[in-house]
Amino acid sequence: MVIRVCLTSLDRETPLSIGSGALSKDEFQQRISRASQGQIEVIFMTRGINKTDKSDDTKIIHLRKLKWLPLWISYTIICFKNLPVLMKQDVLVNHCVELDGFFVCLFCKLFEKKSMITIHGHYEEEWKMLRHYSKLRTWITKTMVSFTLKFADMIVTINEKIKQEHVDKGVSPSRLSIRYVFVDTEKFSRKHIDVEKFQLFKSNYGLPDKYILYIGHLDARDGSVDMVKVFRRIHDKLPAYKCVMVGEGPLKAQLDSFIIENSFNNDIIQIDKVNHELMPYLYYGAEILILPIHPPAAGVGKIRLEALSMEVPVIVNDIPAGYRVVINDETGYRIPEGNMNLMASKAIYLLENPDLRRKFGSNGRKLVQAKNDINAYINNWVNSIRSLASES
Repeated sequence: MVIRVCLTSLDRETPLSIGSGALSKDEFQQRISRASQGQIEVIFMTRGINKTDKSDDTKIIHLRKLKWLPLWISYTIICFKNLPVLMKQDVLVNHCVELDGFFVCLFCKLFEKKSMITIHGHYEEEWKMLRHYSKLRTWITKTMVSFTLKFADMIVTINEKIKQEHVDKGVSPSRLSIRYVFVDTEKFSRKHIDVEKFQLFKSNYGLPDKYILYIGHLDARDGSVDMVKVFRRIHDKLPAYKCVMVGEGPLKAQLDSFIIENSFNNDIIQIDKVNHELMPYLYYGAEILILPIHPPAAGVGKIRLEALSMEVPVIVNDIPAGYRVVINDETGYRIPEGNMNLMASKAIYLLENPDLRRKFGSNGRKLVQAKNDINAYINNWVNSIRSLASES
């Protein structure tokens, strides 16, 4: 018996279960087919299909928002337009608990399908993001989420702590599952680095021999301003080390001013983006990764996982996201939020102790391999789908 699954993403280009670009749709389908021995067929319902996507169009439902209608009406019309295809599916999967997650769960209840959604973060923190919304919009969003969680047949969380939070709120443990965020540990491995290609990569991006790495959105939430302040303290002690900052965002102009004012033109290298296929080379050259991320912050964070898989120690703010992979004195350091002096001193300590860096890096890779490897993720996904289908 073949189980038909539709991955839906009404407000994103790519369903998050594929790994935010880490896996193409074709590769995801191939891995699922191998793991399920051909018993699971996957189609995608996404909006704004990437023009470079080479997936088989017969397995993709193309969505286009009707701009002259309110968002929810537009999506409702689009979903009903594709009703014949959706009715053939056994399970609908979504990775958002708000608008599109609500529609998916409601559709499944109406038409006796099975639904699976994922909670990526600590939702009490996520509400802080709504502070700039009106009270009515905040109330509507919270109500929508509560119905989504009530309707969903399976709720997937990304760690034990988030699962326990929902058990404490009365969600039945039988409806909760844990699926760790994945990283391809074969791809993100120092053993698979081509040294000549790495030298070419360094030359193309103008990377120094010794650098500290930051990757994130250039905004207050991802701590880009804190990063340059931390680097200034590191640079005063260890001027030989440079800082490579990868990302785009609204604070880029402010960061440019900071760099000029502090004469860091040759010490902070800014890169807008790096192709995901080349990311292992970016990590390979880094001594440490620093991420002064502030809450609300969802999930473990693939950047931390990728860095640890590449045996790069990680220093982050001590917030719930990532407490399991960044372990003090084992894989890196979690610093009390806002303590930039301590963050800088820990970074200096690691930079001055290469043996400790190697130890932390080795510990980090073992940790990621144990719980965050892509094969474990795929097998978990397949088992969850089979479990849902068996209840039909």
